[in-house]
Amino acid sequence: MVTEDNINTARSIALKCGIISSNDDYLILEGEEFNRRIRSTPHGKDACHRFGISIQELEKLMHTRGHEGIKQLNETYDGLSGIEQKLKTNLMTDLSNDEIDLSIRIAAFSQETNVEWIEGVIIIIVAIVPALVTAFYAWINERQSRNFQSLVELDQKCNVIRESTVQQIPIKDIVVGDMCEIKYGDVLPADGAIIQSNNLKVDESSLTDESDLIEKHESTDLFLLSGTHIIEGSDKMLVLAVGEYSQTGMILKLLSTIKEQNNDATASQKVVLANVNPTSNEDDLDCVKIEKRSILHTQLRKLGIQIEYTGIAIVVLTILVPLVSFSIEQVIQQ
Repeated sequence: MVTEDNINTARSIALKCGIISSNDDYLILEGEEFNRRIRSTPHGKDACHRFGISIQELEKLMHTRGHEGIKQLNETYDGLSGIEQKLKTNLMTDLSNDEIDLSIRIAAFSQETNVEWIEGVIIIIVAIVPALVTAFYAWINERQSRNFQSLVELDQKCNVIRESTVQQIPIKDIVVGDMCEIKYGDVLPADGAIIQSNNLKVDESSLTDESDLIEKHESTDLFLLSGTHIIEGSDKMLVLAVGEYSQTGMILKLLSTIKEQNNDATASQKVVLANVNPTSNEDDLDCVKIEKRSILHTQLRKLGIQIEYTGIAIVVLTILVPLVSFSIEQVIQQ
């Protein structure tokens, strides 16, 4: 229930703080409007003089723990009864719903900031920017993988049998179900199974790092893997896997997710690069393609570093913006 003392106290604080210009103005203020005015006025802190304890003292008290907290409560404030008197409350009957009294307590023990939009912007930045950076970096890796795959397939052709006729087509046009003619010196463009072989021996060191030749036959070991060398014999192969689902494709996909260091390549990468052209009389073209790949990776490394620096800058900004806003708000309130 609103008492005359409550009204007089609130009117005196409102006049002192500049919230109202006359005694009559107070009568037309509703509770929410009074709260807003008293909290938005820097002098609203004077309301804490009505109480025998400040928000800073309460905060310091709450930082104590265990027996130390009990000791400080008893020695400094004479226990909970002392706090009760200073806060002008009643442990038995609690606070009333008097809007005037509640408004005075809000002015004395709380702060209202007007920078909510900054928090929203920070949340948006923290949520969206990392996602955009991650998506962009994933797109760069995907483009790297496709460019490298195109480099491997550049000017490479393979003999396939279609409509009972041997046709020479680019290896990128090979599809599952094709029958390929494989001979000495070729690098397998896809994974497949032997249909008919003639003293076929394969170098699988690109996959296993073992230099021993593997003899392949339809009755013993009939599966052939892309990226391996045909050292002896010839074969007709049924294509079972192409592109990223072949052994070479899976290796390239794995390599695209690894951040490579300068002049550091794995054994699988070296073999794939060496197999760009199977014949020895095209070594010059191999060197040119390796150089192009090196330039591409160098550019990607630089881009990755720039993205990392950008991420660090964003993190620093997300920390500085709230701190600066908080500092400005504190200066204004003082």
